[in-house]
Amino acid sequence: MVTYGTIALAFWFGGDMVAEKQATLGSIFKVFGMLYLGVISLTRSATFYPHYGKAFVSETTLLKVVLRKPDIPFMGGVQPENIEGNIVIDNVDFAYPSRPNTLVMKDFSLDIKKGQTIALVGPSGSGKSTIVGLLERFYKPVKGKIYLDGVDLETIDPMYLHKVIGIVGQEPVLFAGSIKYNIAYSIGLENCTPEQIENAAKQANAHNFIMDLPDKYETQLGEKGVSLSGGQKQRIAIARALLQNPKILLLDEATSALDTESESLVQAALDQLMKGRTTICIAHRLTTVINSDVICVLVKGVMKEKGKHSELVKIPNGIYRNLAEKQMVITEEQVNDVEDVMDVLVDDDHHDSAHEEQQQ
Repeated sequence: MVTYGTIALAFWFGGDMVAEKQATLGSIFKVFGMLYLGVISLTRSATFYPHYGKAFVSETTLLKVVLRKPDIPFMGGVQPENIEGNIVIDNVDFAYPSRPNTLVMKDFSLDIKKGQTIALVGPSGSGKSTIVGLLERFYKPVKGKIYLDGVDLETIDPMYLHKVIGIVGQEPVLFAGSIKYNIAYSIGLENCTPEQIENAAKQANAHNFIMDLPDKYETQLGEKGVSLSGGQKQRIAIARALLQNPKILLLDEATSALDTESESLVQAALDQLMKGRTTICIAHRLTTVINSDVICVLVKGVMKEKGKHSELVKIPNGIYRNLAEKQMVITEEQVNDVEDVMDVLVDDDHHDSAHEEQQQ
């Protein structure tokens, strides 16, 4: 409409000027041509205005992210010289930023001595993985403090903290690169020797299957290690943690997604990894935490029970006892039944033997 209206107006005004001999026909067509091209260009440029609006909105959103100051800095803070692994969680409340009105942990306190193995068990959503996130400083507590060897965790350099804390999760993070690169990722290829990488793999029960691969330690893995099985990926992750040699070890459902054979190999590697380290183990399978120094039972962010396996199974109608009865094949009552049956069988054996001797 604008284009054709402008053309009509130009013809009318130009024709009037030619009729009154104020301009020639040639000059009118020159002006008309330039006017036509200008109007067409202006009309086409208007079609880009919606894109300009979208770009402006995107720029605003991007700048909000780029210029945002994180609550937890990436680096900076104290770097204690000697980390022993003593952890104190003191009356911590926590809510995720996306749900600030819903407390995931309430007045949670836990004292962990160096070298101890602490197991966290409980139903899904009870706050077990939240504790791992808080120790790694991925989040800040709403209330309370966490101390590492008496030093407030919030004052420790996050980069340094991640060097002294090792983690093995349910789904290990592997990268597109060689097996050697993935094992050395925690400290960097330039900071270790091939012999150190191989020793870590041997301790993690990974050396044998690596040597069966065509390119051995130079074998290229796809993104997330798609060319390996679940148990193999876990053992690569354990080898990485062994090479890192952390003072504190976090195990988050490290064997939950494995079959029985893979689980036994991975558990043996984990036992090797846990020696001499403060270990916090999260598990749904109670068979993996029976030998822990302390087992903490969490329900909706509150510690309901605490003690050794032998102590917790004796609590009448206890949460841990109920979990154990659901997961373990033989309960205490079943053990007594089996013993009674065995006594009967032994008595029958003696009776049959005596009867045979009398017949002879």
